[in-house]
Amino acid sequence: MRKTLTLILVFSAYFTKCQSWIDIGLKAAWGPNILINQNVFNDKRFNNVFSFGYGFGAKLGWNFNDFHEITFDFMYSRFTQNFRYNVKDTITNAEPEYKKSFYYNSLDFALLYRHNSDGRYMEIGPQYSIIHSAGGINDITNPNETNIKENFISGYTSILFGFGSYFMGTENFGLTIGARFTYGLNDIISKQGRTTHYPGNQPWEAYKQSHPLTAVLIMEMNFDFAYLAKAKCSNKRKLILF
Repeated sequence: MRKTLTLILVFSAYFTKCQSWIDIGLKAAWGPNILINQNVFNDKRFNNVFSFGYGFGAKLGWNFNDFHEITFDFMYSRFTQNFRYNVKDTITNAEPEYKKSFYYNSLDFALLYRHNSDGRYMEIGPQYSIIHSAGGINDITNPNETNIKENFISGYTSILFGFGSYFMGTENFGLTIGARFTYGLNDIISKQGRTTHYPGNQPWEAYKQSHPLTAVLIMEMNFDFAYLAKAKCSNKRKLILF
């Protein structure tokens, strides 16, 4: 985080002679996600089922000029993972298929650098997610949803990358559509979850970490809120609302 703040100060100093402005926006996201866990991938009894997550939130952006911007994003997100797996019946030797799924809800805070050019944008930066609730279903033990928050850590860091283009708008308002990818850098399973071999609940030979991966479509409504102008008789800048 210290390195990120240093980069912001460098950008501020470099573009201090340029007119800058502040924009605010609303966001909505939806798309596939998957839990990266090598034990689950290698276990033939398990099959990852295509799963989807979603999110919505807002952003605050500081545009140094027409090309360079720093944004702070806040999102409420849901990550979902569904499985199908077989358990062998020791009496009949049958292998019935069961369903297993989990989700967690998180508050996501992202500090991003965005490059705007010719109606397109690219963004990259760190994101920190606070897991505040989680639930799961396991057919073989309980067909009803149960609280599984103790199986996950309280928060984790991700790397975020996205791109998109401006779809429509006016001078101070714009609608963009793009794609956003995140990859969790930390193992999201807690110490309690590791003791119960979550997410598979299987006594695998060696523990493997679990990392969330998301790839979502994202729609963003932006409004240029104010710009910073330098007063004629001083070097001070003042905030002027549109």
